[in-house]
Amino acid sequence: MNLIQESEIKPTRLPAVRQRGLANPSALGFGSFATTLMALSLSAMGFRGVSNQSVFVANLCFLAGLGLLISAQWEMVRGNTFEYTVLAAFGKRVPLELSWLTEINV
Repeated sequence: MNLIQESEIKPTRLPAVRQRGLANPSALGFGSFATTLMALSLSAMGFRGVSNQSVFVANLCFLAGLGLLISAQWEMVRGNTFEYTVLAAFGKRVPLELSWLTEINV
């Protein structure tokens, strides 16, 4: 019978865990989209007497659209393909909302 002495047991070395250098970009995309839609919804309800919704076209285009597309690209760099798909789909949908908004309220 082969007995192993305690002095012969060597601890196993675990590989070093690499830390990701890029922060979570989903907060930028979801935050910009939520902020833009909240402002648009408040103007649709007539909150504080705001009735001109064409003011929010730039907000929808630049904050929500570009914010979502930039966040989608960052998610792809991180390797999160599902988040990339969701953020890119919503980022490409914002121009359709813009065309609907400007046709109705012109």
